Amino acid sequence: MSEVTLNIGGHPYTVSCEAGQESHIEKLGSMIEGKLESMEQLSPQRSQNLLFAALFLADDLHEASKNANSSVDFEQELATLRSAQTSAQSELHELQLERDALLSERDSMRADHDAVKAELADTKSEITELNAAIASAPDTTESTGAVDKLADLADALEKCATELERRVSAP
Repeated sequence: MSEVTLNIGGHPYTVSCEAGQESHIEKLGSMIEGKLESMEQLSPQRSQNLLFAALFLADDLHEASKNANSSVDFEQELATLRSAQTSAQSELHELQLERDALLSERDSMRADHDAVKAELADTKSEITELNAAIASAPDTTESTGAVDKLADLADALEKCATELERRVSAP
């Protein structure tokens, strides 16, 4: 054990400490002396002055401890926010991929729609030509069977055209 004499408030105080801790104890004593010197009104009682100096130092220590805890809380919150940012970026990337797939599917459906519309137009044109051919055909009993078949074919084509129109207009 070692002893250190501290001069606080103009009075010597002898303090025992472990060997090697002398300079640390002297620094602590200097802090107490500095706090006493910063106090504006001192009491005539030394013990009361030392008590107030100790209270002020304890308050300083408490504030420093709160700030240290705030720093830890801040770092934890920062880590949480960084994790949330990473998750949000990942989700955004997935949504972008999904959007791109939907746009591609829409473009494909538009191409299919345009192809069906072109096929429908061709079918309507063929029906019109067949109806014209039927109307201009001579009315003979021999051709009556052929005309009936052509009329049946025209009806079938008309049904196909109607079905194609329904499919094209369906969402």
